[in-house]
Amino acid sequence: MSAAEIPVDVDVLRDADQPLAWLDNSAIAGLMAIGLRDWSTDVVLCTNGPSELPDEDRAHLAAAGIPVSEQPITGLEPHGDGASITLSGGAPLARR
Repeated sequence: MSAAEIPVDVDVLRDADQPLAWLDNSAIAGLMAIGLRDWSTDVVLCTNGPSELPDEDRAHLAAAGIPVSEQPITGLEPHGDGASITLSGGAPLARR
């Protein structure tokens, strides 16, 4: 299955070139985060804890310039048109 075949609820015009985050720790997390690069150059994959992403997926994410945050998510609050994601031991991420 390719990223183009998986529906993503993102308003392409509204969210274009906005900072985005994909919150996921499934087998397709890397694929989904890479798919978001079609809409934004600023994408972060948050796994909410240790991930078992294969090395190949990590390499693809790194090549796409997508950081992987494996820190636990301690808060998710509305922030403007998006959300503020608070990670354990880190500053909040303002994302769409």
